[in-house]
Amino acid sequence: MIYGRLTTNSGILALASRFFSAVRAQETSYIHFDNSPYLANASNVVEFSWPSLKAALASPNRSDVASYNGFDWTQPYPGTPLSGFSTHLRIADDLAFPDSVTTENVRTNVASISYGIPPPLMNSDGFPKGMDSSWYICQHYFVSTVPDPTKEVDHDCSFLPKQCQQDLKSSLVKKWGTFMSETGAMCGANALELITPSCRDALGLVRADVLAWDASNLADRTTSKTVVVDEVSQYSWMIGTGFSDPYNQTSYYAASNRTYLIATVFGHSADVDNPAEPVAELACLRPAWSAIPTATTTGRITSTSSSVLSEPSTAAPVVPTSSQLASSSSTLAVPAPTSHCKACILAESRSQPSSLFSLDCATVFPCQATLTTGHLFCLVGGTIKEGASVGLTGLCSFSCDYDRCEEEACVCTSIQGCPAPGLDKDGDDYEYFVDLCAFSYVQKFCAEADNRAVARARNARLVMSDTIPEIATDRDKPYCIWYPDVASEKTYRELVRRYPDMRYVVGRACAVAGYTALYAELGLLPEVSIAEEARDSATEGSKEIFDSIMRQPVCYAVLDDYTRSCNPDSPLSPAFMNGDTAVRSTLDTRLGLDKIEEWGNHYFNITEDYNISEVSSGETYQELPAEHIELFYTPILSHLPTINKNALILMAAYEGNLERYVRLRRPKMLHDEEPAVIRGIYHNTAFAKWWSLQKLDNISRRFIKAATLARFIMVNDLSHIPPSEHDTERLPMPVMIWWPLIPAQETLRELARRRPDMNLQVAMACIQGDYRVLWDELAPEPCSALWDQARQQQTQNWPNSPNRNYYVDYLERRAEELGGNIAMMGNGFNSECEDAAVRDKEPTTTWLDPGIYERPYALQNSYPHEGIYYPGGEVNAASWHLVICSSEELRRKAREEEGIRLYDE
Repeated sequence: MIYGRLTTNSGILALASRFFSAVRAQETSYIHFDNSPYLANASNVVEFSWPSLKAALASPNRSDVASYNGFDWTQPYPGTPLSGFSTHLRIADDLAFPDSVTTENVRTNVASISYGIPPPLMNSDGFPKGMDSSWYICQHYFVSTVPDPTKEVDHDCSFLPKQCQQDLKSSLVKKWGTFMSETGAMCGANALELITPSCRDALGLVRADVLAWDASNLADRTTSKTVVVDEVSQYSWMIGTGFSDPYNQTSYYAASNRTYLIATVFGHSADVDNPAEPVAELACLRPAWSAIPTATTTGRITSTSSSVLSEPSTAAPVVPTSSQLASSSSTLAVPAPTSHCKACILAESRSQPSSLFSLDCATVFPCQATLTTGHLFCLVGGTIKEGASVGLTGLCSFSCDYDRCEEEACVCTSIQGCPAPGLDKDGDDYEYFVDLCAFSYVQKFCAEADNRAVARARNARLVMSDTIPEIATDRDKPYCIWYPDVASEKTYRELVRRYPDMRYVVGRACAVAGYTALYAELGLLPEVSIAEEARDSATEGSKEIFDSIMRQPVCYAVLDDYTRSCNPDSPLSPAFMNGDTAVRSTLDTRLGLDKIEEWGNHYFNITEDYNISEVSSGETYQELPAEHIELFYTPILSHLPTINKNALILMAAYEGNLERYVRLRRPKMLHDEEPAVIRGIYHNTAFAKWWSLQKLDNISRRFIKAATLARFIMVNDLSHIPPSEHDTERLPMPVMIWWPLIPAQETLRELARRRPDMNLQVAMACIQGDYRVLWDELAPEPCSALWDQARQQQTQNWPNSPNRNYYVDYLERRAEELGGNIAMMGNGFNSECEDAAVRDKEPTTTWLDPGIYERPYALQNSYPHEGIYYPGGEVNAASWHLVICSSEELRRKAREEEGIRLYDE
């Protein structure tokens, strides 16, 4: 009997079993760690305590049984039809992992699949009768989370489209025996193969696992119980829900929200002449929906094992030695400097000798005058006597006795810190001493200031110059020690010897430089930022490091580029390459002083210099590569490719795609992210609900709160809106409450009663919903916003041809009675409501851009009228939508012509 797994050498499926190809401990079993996209991959298999599994699954928390038809295999193939075959699903909650996997208090929920056969095929001793040698059985497993878990599953899989059922069966029998020479099995499809296309709408992009067995397996009492006796055995097919906290409600739902499709193929062995075509039978299982136990937490575990899961060379995962786990957590960063000058100084301390320029005393003077307050506003650097440019680190390498002592050259005890009066301004040393004097003040600033960024930058530069600095405190330990240069492998090895808690940042440097030997010595957990860095590097050694990490069953996040911190004692796991790493190639984006202001809010600053330089290096915002545009419309894989994911974040926010957005977003919002989020809230109730539960401290997030209330109103929920007199929180009320959904008339009536300050919005919604009874009850005063809403004037195409209706007549008549000009009548909210009264609320475009670029205002204010969702401006993704939908040929033409107008005669 063999389970499917992917070979590492050929890239094809060799059905070679982790379960049966190695010596197995009596107390050990194996489960699939989680329902990952590549379920059957060996990296998704972890060991588990068999006694724990046996005890828990003997009394499962949830279960299901499905029956299907088969054949009497005691007869020569093809035998006679026989009913009464069955497959049994059992789910046990909250099983603890063995210490070999993790020592943390984390749990998983395990589902097992076992089988039963009809009584005519069983002996009285509880074991099966012998199978004729002409038979060969393949069972294909598909696990899907697409079908609705609250509905009763059809055990015969009849809920699947007929075409899907037919195509799936055909795909499993048409190529029967064709892979025998490659896989050693007769199965017509291999593990890891995607399910047939006609099934993907119903089940998603699921991949198969395969179990294959024949007469020899039934003759073995151990394996025969696994495949045909309806009880969970040590070798049964089992799957967990990854790591989670004990009694985690999310993991309970994950275990219940899986539909298991088992396709059993009754086929012939390789030595049968002129055989009949094999027959595939389908069975589907899912536990009946029931109330989930009350949870103590709903989040995935954020602290995982102090041991590592790795791809074993034998059957069992490798356990790290204690030396690999000995160090304690170290935070290598503190808040970044806020002034431009600090960033300038840091840039100089990191820069190569040729990149600096000199300043005269007049430039240095104002900088030194402010040093006592802890604020720096100038650059320092210059040339030495021999003419070579140096920065702060270069100055560090010179002592005070260069030509003469410092006291002779500079009055470094004064505020200005400029050269002494006797120093010849035309002399060769003048600029050097100006800079040396300035540096002495920076040294004083480093020693006294709470912010240790300059000290860390100095230490980073020394490391990269192959000098091990004396680092007195953790606050002075640098995070990035691989840009702009990498040190020698010998230097990094000595750095780890001196400072063992820096081994993960050294591992990151190894990924950049390709130092495979040192990386192997470090004994690190498979860390995702190191993997991303290795993938980004072109060296052969970096590729080896990347491959070694990707072979592990579970990855960890130890380094955090957003906070410049290292957390080896509380790593996040499972972790994935998610575009959260400031890889080496991105650090070459440099910004001049004209652009540093916009970069000051950037989410990455691992070098602590804000990427500042004398001049900008070019475009600071990246185009999403054309080959990755498909990421907008295909499921996101566990590991993202090497891209800037900002455009994906904005689109997820814009569409209100909660799962994508939470997976992709960064700790700090992007430029256009807030308006995109607001638009997504308006269009997605689940997104709105999630945001309503978030803690929003920033006052600008009041618009997000208002958007959630708007969506709730549109789905007729007013439970979050108290009457005006009881609104102690002074909730921000939304402007537009009638699009993309229209609330019920009863909802609007109650809203007007609770919130008289919302009468204008209620009246606008009455026009949209044609609620004349409520309109007459409100008897609203005429204003230009209501007039525009009633006329729905299309100003672009037919500016002088408005619609006339009941509401237009009412408003114009009432305005005339009041003796006013309705076009000039309004109230406090009039302008914002008027912005939302346009007919075409999200205009499309026929201009096809050459690509998708994430830059400020890529979505926000991309159309001329004001915002319909909030007063900060319009947000519109029409140009991105057109690029996404266009054919590759059309996109190529747009790139060649730098954009094209469609259908332009």
